[in-house]
Amino acid sequence: MSLKAPRWLLPFAIATLLMSTLLPAAFLGARASGDGQSARVTIGYEQSADLAGLISAVDRLGGRIVNVDDELRFITVTGLGAAEGVRNLLSGVAPLSYVEDDFKAARIAFTPDDPYFSDQWAPQEMHAPFAWDLTLGSRDVVVAVVDTGVDYDHEDLAANMWTDEGGHYGYDFVNGDNDPMDDQNRLQDSFGICRDDPIYHGTHVAGIVGAVIDNSRGIAGLAQVRLMAVKVLDDCGLGYMSDIALGIRYAADKGADVISLSLGGISSTALRNAALYAWNKGVLLVAASGNDGGAVSYPAAYPTVVAVGSVDRSLILSSFSNYGSQMELVAPGEDIMSAMRIAPYYQMHSGTSQAAPQVAGVAALVLSRNPSLTNSEVREIMNSTATDLGDTGWDNEYGHGLVDAYGAVRAALPGGLNASIINVPVVKEVVGSSVAFTATMRAPNGTAVPGKPLNFTVDSAVIGSASTDQGGRANLTYPMPSVWGQHLLRVTFAGDASYAYSAGSAQLFALAVDGGNISGVVIDAHSYNKIAFASISLPGGRITLSADDNGVFSIAGVPSGTQLIIASQVGYDATNLNVTVEAGRTTVVPLLLWTPGSGPGNNGSLSAMSLLAIIIIFTGVFLVLIIAFAASRMKMRAIARAAPPSQTPQNVAQWLAGFYGIDPSKLMPIEVMPVTDGTQMALMDIATGDIIVVRLDRYGRPVYMNAQSGMYRR
Repeated sequence: MSLKAPRWLLPFAIATLLMSTLLPAAFLGARASGDGQSARVTIGYEQSADLAGLISAVDRLGGRIVNVDDELRFITVTGLGAAEGVRNLLSGVAPLSYVEDDFKAARIAFTPDDPYFSDQWAPQEMHAPFAWDLTLGSRDVVVAVVDTGVDYDHEDLAANMWTDEGGHYGYDFVNGDNDPMDDQNRLQDSFGICRDDPIYHGTHVAGIVGAVIDNSRGIAGLAQVRLMAVKVLDDCGLGYMSDIALGIRYAADKGADVISLSLGGISSTALRNAALYAWNKGVLLVAASGNDGGAVSYPAAYPTVVAVGSVDRSLILSSFSNYGSQMELVAPGEDIMSAMRIAPYYQMHSGTSQAAPQVAGVAALVLSRNPSLTNSEVREIMNSTATDLGDTGWDNEYGHGLVDAYGAVRAALPGGLNASIINVPVVKEVVGSSVAFTATMRAPNGTAVPGKPLNFTVDSAVIGSASTDQGGRANLTYPMPSVWGQHLLRVTFAGDASYAYSAGSAQLFALAVDGGNISGVVIDAHSYNKIAFASISLPGGRITLSADDNGVFSIAGVPSGTQLIIASQVGYDATNLNVTVEAGRTTVVPLLLWTPGSGPGNNGSLSAMSLLAIIIIFTGVFLVLIIAFAASRMKMRAIARAAPPSQTPQNVAQWLAGFYGIDPSKLMPIEVMPVTDGTQMALMDIATGDIIVVRLDRYGRPVYMNAQSGMYRR
C-alpha cells in the first residue's frame, strides 16, 4: 500500500488550520524574507576597519576582489556566496557597516503608449524596444506593401503613408487605377469559394511594419518609415502572378527600399524576373514562406528574396509554416495584433503573412540606422545577428533563426560590420598540467577576422597573448591553475582601442586530480520538501552553482579533505556544513534550510498569550484525539510487531529495509528530533533522493510514516 497520513490526524490538521486563520499575524509571527544568492557581494566597512586585513581574509576564503573604494569604504567580492553567508564569514574579521548582494540594474527600454502594445508579443521577442532606443525609423526609408492594398485613412497608418508627386498613396494593379485602398472583405475557403470574411490583409500587414508608434492609439509598428500601398490582390485575396510582378517593378521604380510580400504561389518567369529587377536596383525583398506546411512558396523561394517562416509564442515553428532549403529567417506569426479597416479597427491574425512584415520592419530599422548599407549587407546583418533556433546553425525549418531587431540595428552602425565578436568555449573542465584555449574572432556577418592580437586573462591576470589566423582563430596553452575550482577566462582585443569588438569570457573549472565528488539535495527543515534551484557555494574552490528543480546538485573533482559547503535560498537562512571528501568517492550530503528565526539553537520563548491559545486549542481537540488514537492503534498493531527495538536511525533503517524492502545502506539519517511523547526521524534514500519521515512513540513503535513519493509500498 502507498504511505499516507492516518485519518486520526485529520481533526488535528483542521484545528491547526483554524488556529492559523483565527490568531492575529503578530501572534503567529511573520516570516522574514531571506537573501538570495548573488555572484557578487558588496561589503561596506567602518572607518576603523583594517582594509588590508579584510582583503586578506577574503583571499584566504577563496573570494576574489572586484572593486575597492576607500572613499565610499566598500569592497565588492565574488566567490563567497550570498550576502548573508558572507556576513557570517567576515563579521569577526573587521567592523562591517553593511553586506548586500550586488545585483545588476537593467536598462529601461523604450516603451510606447499605444493601448494595444500589451497585446503585441512579437516586438519583445525580437528585442525591438531596445532597437527603438537606437532608432525609431526614418522617413527617408520607404517600405512597399505589395498586397490587397492599404487603408491609407486608418488612424494608426495615415501619418506614415507614402505619396507620389501627385499625392497618390500607390497604385491598384487589380483595377488599373491609382487608388490602392484595401477592399478585401472576402476570403477563399477550402472549396475555392470566396465567402464574406473581412480580413483587410494588406492593412494588417502594413500596421505590423509601420503603424504610428507612441500616439496613444492602436498598436506600435516596428519602424517609423513611409508605407507605399501597392494593390495586386483582389477583394478575395487573390491575384495574378503578372500583376504581382508589375507591382514589384512599380515599387522598385518609385524608390522603395524594402518590399514586403505576404503572398505566394507557384513559380512564374515574370515574377522571378521582377524580383531580380528589384534586387538589382538595390531593393530588399521579404516574402512569406507559405501556410500549408509544405515547401517554400514563390516568390519567397527565389534567391533574390528573403524567405520568412512563422514561430509561435514558444518560438517553435508554427504547424502551418512552410520550410525548406530556401528558408532564411523566422519571426512571430501567431496571434499578431495589427490594424484592420472596419471596427474594431484592430484584430489578431496568424500566418507567415504576419511573420514576413516583422522582418521587413527590422530591415527598415537597419536602413534607418545606416542608409549607406546595400540590400545584400542588410540581409547579411539580419542573418548573422538572428537568434539561433532549432538545430545549431542554419537549418531548413528556422533558417538562420529568429530575427533580432536590436542585434541587427547595433550591427548596422557605421563600421558595425567591422565590430568583431570574440567567442570562447563556455565551460572547460580540466584535469592535468595544462589546458588549451581557442578563441575565434568573427564579424557579425560571420566572416573571420584575421591578424588581430588577443589577450588571454584568468582571474584578471594576463596569461598570454596570440593573434588570430586566417580563420579568425587564436590558440593558447596555459598551465592548469594551481587553485582548485572555478576561474574566469577572458579574451580581449589587445590592439587599437578605437577598434570595436565584443569581449569573450568563459568559466574554467579546474578539477582536482586526486579528488572526489559531492552530491546532495537541499531540503526544507520543516516540511522535508526539496528546495528547487537553491544556491550552492564552496568558497574554497570559488564554486557557485544552483541545484536543479528537484533540489539536487553535484560537484566533481573536489580535493580530498574537509570542504566548507554553503546552501542558501530566498526565504531561508543560509546553512554551512563541513563535508569530508575522499579521493575517488562520492560524498552524499543532505542540506537542511530553515526559515528565518526557526533554526536549531533558536530558543525563543512563548508569550503568555501564545501559551494560553495553545492550551485552549489542545483542550478542545484532546478528547477527539484520544478517541481517534484508540481506533488507529488496531491498524498499527501489525506494523508495531515489526517495530525496531530502540529509537536509533540505524535500527529504523533496518526495520524499514525489512518491512518495505529498501536497501538499508541507501538510507541516510537527516535529522532526529524529539516530539511530543516520542521521536521523529527523517531519512533520505540516497538512491532516489526521496525523504521518509518516521514518527515513533516513547516505546519505539511507529505511529506515523510518510514519504515524498508513492514508491514505498508493502
